[in-house]
Amino acid sequence: MTTTRRQINTLLIATGLLCASAVVACSGDDAPSPTVTAIATTAAAVGTATPRPVFLEPIDGADLETGTEGGAAFAIEMPEDWNGDLVLFLHGAQAFEPPTISPPLSREYMIANGYAWGASAFRESGFVPEIAVADTNALYARFVRDHGEPRHVYLYGASMGGAAAMIASEQEVAPYDGVLAVCASAGEQTWLALHADYLTIAAYAVGIAPRAYAADEIDALVGDVVAGLEDAAVLAQFESMMVEWTGGGRPFALEGLRESEPPWPAIRLLGDAALIDNRGRDYTAIGIAPQETIELNNGAAPIAIGGGDVTGQFRVPVLTLHDTGDAVVPLTDAIAILDRATVAAQAGRLVQRTVQSPTHCDFTDEELERAFDDLVAWVEDGMTPAGEDLTSFDPATLGAAFTTRER
Repeated sequence: MTTTRRQINTLLIATGLLCASAVVACSGDDAPSPTVTAIATTAAAVGTATPRPVFLEPIDGADLETGTEGGAAFAIEMPEDWNGDLVLFLHGAQAFEPPTISPPLSREYMIANGYAWGASAFRESGFVPEIAVADTNALYARFVRDHGEPRHVYLYGASMGGAAAMIASEQEVAPYDGVLAVCASAGEQTWLALHADYLTIAAYAVGIAPRAYAADEIDALVGDVVAGLEDAAVLAQFESMMVEWTGGGRPFALEGLRESEPPWPAIRLLGDAALIDNRGRDYTAIGIAPQETIELNNGAAPIAIGGGDVTGQFRVPVLTLHDTGDAVVPLTDAIAILDRATVAAQAGRLVQRTVQSPTHCDFTDEELERAFDDLVAWVEDGMTPAGEDLTSFDPATLGAAFTTRER
């Protein structure tokens, strides 16, 4: 069986299982974060003709434009004292319809420092990095048509939008100059693999006998695993193994895992669609031998997703910022980005940082603004910013240099 991204999103959006924060992905709430205001689409969006109410007001000293481009709603905000640079913000996966525009994190900082910004709602909700790339490219063309070519163009993405920003930078469609990717996914393959890993490791901890499980058996398997995890000792073993699997011992790793909602509903749905697949996954590093590993998606054809993955073929400077204890997009995604850039011989264009926090996309304004300023200095002045080596780090101090508030 093959599948498409639209099938995945239909499954998850229908039950609200994609996280619904307007800005990133996974606030754990079905409403936009109270710290960030969303602005509505101004025309019919995919699946509905009812726009969301407009909450966003122009900042003093700036003009706010809204409209549609290529079927996607957009917003552009131009400061009166424009410095010539443009920031294009790419939001995270959304569960609601119609897709909603999100302003960049630190929006006020951007306007105060003379940066214009633009953001697309994207034509579809869900985990849609390729659509996010195409719609952001279209928005850039619209900006040039209406305002002229910017001096520099920075891509700024969060969660899924971080993956999309990096993917856009790998292409030669538009003259992007640098990327800030925060709490960024490595793309669709790691997103799907994490669900299979979660179930595989939990089944081992519970003591499920290793055998092949077909798609129609996943629901019952999940039920057995959830019941087994009610035992405190079993749960503790599972948590320890998941911490190790998602990046090893590090600040807030256990807290982040406990804070995040277990993805069992999503795993059940993905299992029903034969999208839970652990073939080729090697868990020996955390003590699970191949003969002790359950086999998922037995007999199904390989999953065909598409080009929604970061390849590491960076053409411009990329700065990533990740929460150490993030269990939604774990540290292993950031490590995967580094691995791919290394294989592509582009690791010199990648600088990575972490912040000590258990929560997905949890950053202070100061942490974000420092990262953005450092990216600008890298692009414009050739000053490579400080970063961290995610392949070899002190678990006690990871992220300390870039954390401004104790969590």
